[in-house]
Amino acid sequence: VAFIIKGKKGDTVVDQDEYIRHGATLDAMTKLRPAFDKDGTVTAANASGINDGAAGALLMTEAEAARRGITPLVRIASWATAGV
Repeated sequence: VAFIIKGKKGDTVVDQDEYIRHGATLDAMTKLRPAFDKDGTVTAANASGINDGAAGALLMTEAEAARRGITPLVRIASWATAGV
């Protein structure tokens, strides 16, 4: 889902992850060396980028979605929290 953020210098559209590697090929990714261990599996191709971790979700009841004419994308059937 794209977000449009209105600002003084114009709109900013956020519609994709900031670490997409356009033009990357499987052949090029297989040649990358492991990042940590000599025989490791984590490379620059499969490691997550360091970013702000921002995310958003819009939650509402089924009745509210119907009132607004919104078709739900998902249904939350259950949820839980835990601490370690």
